[in-house]
Amino acid sequence: MAVSTDGEISLISSFALVCSASIGTGVLILSYGVMQAGLALGSIFMVLASLCGSLTESIIIVSALKLNAKSLTSLIARAVAYSVIRKKRQIMKRRCAYTKAEKGEGTFTNESNSEHSTGNKDLSKKVVGSRKKLGKTVVEEDQATLLNFTSEKSNQGHANWNDVTDMESTVSDLDCVRNVLINNSLLFDDFRQELKKKLIFHSRLLNTLVIILIGYCIPTYFILFTDYVEELFIQLINILSVKFADSSSASGIISFVYSINNKVALNFLCFILVFYTSYQPDISKIAKLGFLSLFSFIIFLLSVLYRYFISPFDGVMGTPAENYEIGPHMGILQAFKVFNYAIYCFYSHLICIQAISSVKNITYKKGIFIAIGTSALMLFICLSLSTVLNFSFGTALLPNPTLNYSPLDSVIALARFVSALTMLVVIPMHVIPFIDSILNVYFLDRFAEEMVEEVEEAMILCDRNSETNKSRYSQHSVSSYFTLFDDSPKSHASKYGKKQVNKNMQNHSSIKSFFNNKFINSNYFRVIATFIFLLFCILFALLAKNAAQYVELFAGFIDTFIIILYPLYIYTNIWMHRMPLVTNILIIGYLIFYEICALTAGVYTVYEHVFHIH
Repeated sequence: MAVSTDGEISLISSFALVCSASIGTGVLILSYGVMQAGLALGSIFMVLASLCGSLTESIIIVSALKLNAKSLTSLIARAVAYSVIRKKRQIMKRRCAYTKAEKGEGTFTNESNSEHSTGNKDLSKKVVGSRKKLGKTVVEEDQATLLNFTSEKSNQGHANWNDVTDMESTVSDLDCVRNVLINNSLLFDDFRQELKKKLIFHSRLLNTLVIILIGYCIPTYFILFTDYVEELFIQLINILSVKFADSSSASGIISFVYSINNKVALNFLCFILVFYTSYQPDISKIAKLGFLSLFSFIIFLLSVLYRYFISPFDGVMGTPAENYEIGPHMGILQAFKVFNYAIYCFYSHLICIQAISSVKNITYKKGIFIAIGTSALMLFICLSLSTVLNFSFGTALLPNPTLNYSPLDSVIALARFVSALTMLVVIPMHVIPFIDSILNVYFLDRFAEEMVEEVEEAMILCDRNSETNKSRYSQHSVSSYFTLFDDSPKSHASKYGKKQVNKNMQNHSSIKSFFNNKFINSNYFRVIATFIFLLFCILFALLAKNAAQYVELFAGFIDTFIIILYPLYIYTNIWMHRMPLVTNILIIGYLIFYEICALTAGVYTVYEHVFHIH
């Protein structure tokens, strides 16, 4: 679903929004993972996954509030910029220490810069005054001296940060570097080039991961859709056979339903139903139906509880029940798959930023409360559902638990029907960002340029406390992860910022006008790309053994990279230098531990499939 942050929402609404985003197909598959691990060990692993989810989500939320980011895309871009800024500040600090050592005020050794610094020993900065800028008192250095330092580098077309002396230690990294950049166009260009280079790297990596991730998620949704509809058709045939046994019309309907009640036909039925909405360029047209995910899960949970505690089904079940296991009866490596299945239960890293930033008077504590609260609630729900399903079916539990129940069970049929409708909404919500990610890769230079402009406006060209950039990235599409392609209106900062943005827009106007007329940027490309992609998804859905196969094969390699390694990247660049050593060891160590477990499960699953162990 799409979330607009133009208005304000309550803390409770934000909490509910993040909870609904956490609920996905993994809630069903996780019960299957708990069966593989054994009820006790599976529950412990589920708790560990919940802790990891709340930790990484807290990092995302607090970092977004600190950097005033409105989407995960914007947050990663600003985290990259923040790392570049800290790098430049460290260079300036080394220069400052070296200058003090020259004056006899301290000692400093820097072998990497010794050759360059020796040639300029007698040059020093002169303080000519101070002025108020961007809310901080900073030292204004003699520009003539700075030009003498960089004249040779200017002729060569690049700048040297080793020639800039650091300010007083009370000035933050951001304010210090911002002051230097605004007053030195040469260093500004150097900063911009380095930032763009890193953003291109991260953009290419993220888009590639999103393409692969969505590429194996959608076949899973096709599998689930066919499972639900196949059982519903069996029940429909039974009802028509019993109540309209003498009707010729009913016989014709039964024959038709029989003919299409197979995997191939149902997959193509799903293809027909989702094709039109899948090639639309705007995800907001179908995003309002995103509540179906939460609604279908609640219906299924209530149905399972009703059948277990109140009125058990009297007929023949879909699969005979067996005894449940407490320990890892299939091996410890098989049990590790819980870490991958849990990815689709406790993580809502995209929507959490939008939901949190919409709350009035939001603070770090409130954001962390929502992250921990949603993980705790999801843990309670998943533990309850997994326990009841394992008690009901034991080791006979299937990746799609609805198949364990009888096709004639009318209570479970309602859950199947709503879940099938959910798949018709979820599939287009993933295809649209998939096509967008392809466009991002194709227009990578343009996208990186726009992200550089956004970072400049938000962090360099205007005051950090300014609200002028608040509307940028105020609305993003929500899928499994995120859409990087964004043509929303840019915000405007100061006079200088406007000039800089206008200059950049002029430089790239010819590129944009050229690409706008190209086939790849037209709606025909979306139609053809969607058609081909959905056909491949059907093929992969037919090749899969069950709904859990692609999740257990790829989640440890692809999903965890985004939901664990990128929060770890953000933490190490923004927070690690502020935290005590013990805290850093605990946080970084735990995230690495989870990543190792998920990767181990992924490697073992690949080994399983290659050598056909099970």
